[in-house]
Amino acid sequence: MSDDTTGDDKRIEPDEPGEAGEAGGRESLRDVVEDAGRSWWTRRSTLMVMFVVIALGFALVAAAPTLIGRLGGGDPQAGAQESPPALASVPAATSSGDASDPSEPGAAPSGAGASGRIADEPGRSSGEGSGDGERDGGAGGSAGGDRDGDSSGDGAGSGGGDSGDGGGGSGGSEDSGDPDPATNSVPASVPISGGQERVWDPCGLIRPALSSLGDARLNADPHGELARCDVEVGSDTVEVTLWRDFGEDPSGTPSSVGSATLYDGDCENQIVPAGGDYRFDVEAENSEACSAVDTVARKAASVVGDGTIPTRRAPGSLYTRSACDLPSSSALRTALTVDDIPGPSRRFAEWDCEWDGDDDRFLRVIFQRDDAGSDGDRQTYSGRTAYVRGDAWGEGCLVDVVARSYASPDGDGQVHDLARVHLRGTDDCDDAVTAAKSVAAAL
Repeated sequence: MSDDTTGDDKRIEPDEPGEAGEAGGRESLRDVVEDAGRSWWTRRSTLMVMFVVIALGFALVAAAPTLIGRLGGGDPQAGAQESPPALASVPAATSSGDASDPSEPGAAPSGAGASGRIADEPGRSSGEGSGDGERDGGAGGSAGGDRDGDSSGDGAGSGGGDSGDGGGGSGGSEDSGDPDPATNSVPASVPISGGQERVWDPCGLIRPALSSLGDARLNADPHGELARCDVEVGSDTVEVTLWRDFGEDPSGTPSSVGSATLYDGDCENQIVPAGGDYRFDVEAENSEACSAVDTVARKAASVVGDGTIPTRRAPGSLYTRSACDLPSSSALRTALTVDDIPGPSRRFAEWDCEWDGDDDRFLRVIFQRDDAGSDGDRQTYSGRTAYVRGDAWGEGCLVDVVARSYASPDGDGQVHDLARVHLRGTDDCDDAVTAAKSVAAAL
C-alpha cells in the first residue's frame, strides 16, 4: 500500500521551533526585567536602612553626654552654671494684730535703751576704737549706768578722704542682696547668722509669749534705741533689746534651747544665739515682773534656738538707714579737726556710729526715738526741723534732727524718729551744727 500522505496534509504544531523560540525569548526578557527591578528595590531598601542606621548612630553620639550626665547625676552641659535662687519675697509675718510698718497707723517697729524713757544720758564709747562687739545703752541711758562696747573692728572701712559732701565715713553697709526693710518685700524671718540686722524685729521675740502674759500690751516704739521692743504687763514693763555681743561673759544660769543658750538671771535674762555674735536681753526693773521676764525669755529663746529671727517692714523709717553714711566728708573733717577721716565705730545695724578725731573730739550719730522739741533752740536744716540742745547730755553739744514724726500705732501719742548728732571735746556748737546740717541734708 502506497503512502498517500502529501506535504499539504502535514500539520505544524504550535511548538515548532520558530514560534517556540520567539515566545521563549519574550518570557526570558520579562524575567530579566523583573529580576532587575527586584534587585534595584532591594539595593534601595538596603541603602535606606544603612542611612537610617548611620543617622541613628550620629544621634546617639551627640546625645551620649546628656544621657551619661543624667544616668550619672552629673551636669548635662559641661561648663554651664546654675544661677543661685533669689531670696524669696513674702510679706512679713503678722500675727495677733502685730503690724510692722511704722509709716502707717497700726504698725510700728521697736527700739530703745535700757532705761526705756527719756534719752538724755549718752551711753558712749571710750573713743579708742577698742572692744570687740557692741552693747551701747545709747542716749537712751542705762538703768545701771553706761552700757557700752565699741565695735570699731566690725567692718569699719575707711571713712574716705574724698573731698566734697558725699557720705563721709561709711566704708560699706549691708550687702545689696540683703532683704530691704524699706520695702514690704522681706521674708517673714531670716537666719541670724546672715547678720541682716536692720530687718530684725525684737517685737517678734515677744509675740509668742503674749497669750501667756494675761493683761499685756505690746509697745513697739518705746523711747530709746531702735533695736528694742517692750511689753507692758499690768503696770510693769518687760524690755527686749538686741545687741551685738560686746565681749563680756553672760550672767545667770545657762541652759540650751535649740541652738541658743538662755542665761537665767535675776529679772534679767540673756539669750545668746549660736555663734555668740549677738546677745538679746530680756529684763524688767520691777522685781514683780520677773515671772513675765522668764516667760518672755523662754518663748524668745525657742524662736532664736531655731537659728532665725522674725523680720519687720519699715518703709520710710530710720531702720533702713546707716548712721555711718550720713555726715559728709567735709563736715567730718570740720567736726573732728582732721585731714584724714577715720573709720567709725559701728554698733548694731549701724544705727549708732562714732568717729574719733583729734584734740579729744568725738562725733557720734545715733538713731533714737524720743520727744522732740521739749527743749533746745529750734532750727530748720534742709527742710527738716532740728533742735540745738547744747550740753543736754552733760558735755559737748547735742543737736537733734527730726527725721520723721508719726502717730504711734499703739495709740499713745506722737513718735519722733531722731538722728542725734553729739560732738564731744568742745562746748562750741558751731561744728556740731555743721555736722547736723550735713546729716539733715542726707536724710
